[in-house]
Amino acid sequence: MAHKTDHIPPFLLPVCDQSSPNNCNGVLNELYENPGKPTVRAVLDRGEAFDDQKSVTDFAKWWVKTILLLQHPKCRNDVVGGLQPAFDLPTQIYDDVRKGLVTPDLSLWLAICDPVVGTIQLPELMRINLPTNYNSEGDGGRPTTLLIGFSQTGTRLVLLQMLIHPLSDFDHPFEQAGLCVRLWPQPPKRLDIDTISMLNLEGLSQLGSLFVDGRWGNHFPQIGMRTHITAVTDGSPLVFPP
Repeated sequence: MAHKTDHIPPFLLPVCDQSSPNNCNGVLNELYENPGKPTVRAVLDRGEAFDDQKSVTDFAKWWVKTILLLQHPKCRNDVVGGLQPAFDLPTQIYDDVRKGLVTPDLSLWLAICDPVVGTIQLPELMRINLPTNYNSEGDGGRPTTLLIGFSQTGTRLVLLQMLIHPLSDFDHPFEQAGLCVRLWPQPPKRLDIDTISMLNLEGLSQLGSLFVDGRWGNHFPQIGMRTHITAVTDGSPLVFPP
């Protein structure tokens, strides 16, 4: 299947200017752009499938880096604008990105939507009410999410959904139903976007409404403690985990 996508330029950290030590931009190119950009073009432009986990991992890491940078408070670009307020993330997350590291509390999924010919949605609207979590070492923070789409042929969209969920775990209802693919963490061994069911317009709305800032918090007294959040139907009472 032939595909045509929006032009996607490289995005580098705004802090990587000429005064940055250790060739910051060069490191980002080596870690993300050079291995990842060919896989992105292969998937989005040509609809190619990958049967090796390294290619899928390179693809996933490129998106993790790019979405984080797109939402950096100092990022300026003419391609994707007005998505939502910039991410308010600890600087450590971006410091880690420059080292090729990704916080374990970041997840990324890929879904496909066609508002004209898509037919798939969840039976009902689901919500995952995410808390703000901290532990005794000061690790944690507020949840942050973004759903971004890139057009392909006709009205078809490739959707990337990122969630930063400090010290929280959950099961993604769309992933459980086979309606999206988790790219990060633990990228799949194979990726073929043409085998993913196409969401309709309601399915797109459901996906974008899934994650909610629950506006409640936890303070864990011990390192390693986490909370598991269960998805609930829209309008259900907020249930606090034990």
